[in-house]
Amino acid sequence: MDGFKQLKNLGITLGIAMIAVGAVLLIFPGLIVNILASIIGALVTAWGGFKTIAAVVNRNEGPHAAFRIASSALLLVCGVYILFNTRITISFISVVIGLFALLFALDRFSAAKARRAAGLPAGSAAGFGLVHLAFAVAMIGMPFVGTSMLIMLAGIYLIAGGGMIIASACWFGDL
Repeated sequence: MDGFKQLKNLGITLGIAMIAVGAVLLIFPGLIVNILASIIGALVTAWGGFKTIAAVVNRNEGPHAAFRIASSALLLVCGVYILFNTRITISFISVVIGLFALLFALDRFSAAKARRAAGLPAGSAAGFGLVHLAFAVAMIGMPFVGTSMLIMLAGIYLIAGGGMIIASACWFGDL
């Protein structure tokens, strides 16, 4: 029985943590976007530095040493650029996500057209296509707004998930 009580307390703690993180994401999406872009820049810089040092140290091993050194140094330079220009990272990620959303929208519109031709209801497929299209426009046209919107959606998800975990731990403990 003591193990069950600990599990219940863990569920409540996890739920509270999820709600807290979700609230931070919801309240400060712009700050979170910049922090994530800085982390990406720091990781690419570190990876480029590591690869450059390894390529220089191992320059006498195997063919194409000059290419390995140059490509590693380019990775290092890109990492430093991203680190000090976080807007480019946000824009790039946002545009890639937007392109995928656009492809999903086209797929949903195609499915709606096929359903309509078969005499089946097509409204939900067309509706989901419109949602994907609006998301694509937001992500490609306004990268910072689109990325902040994603962060805020993650915050809402964490708040809802945390609430469900707390409810499960408190009221549905006998399941």
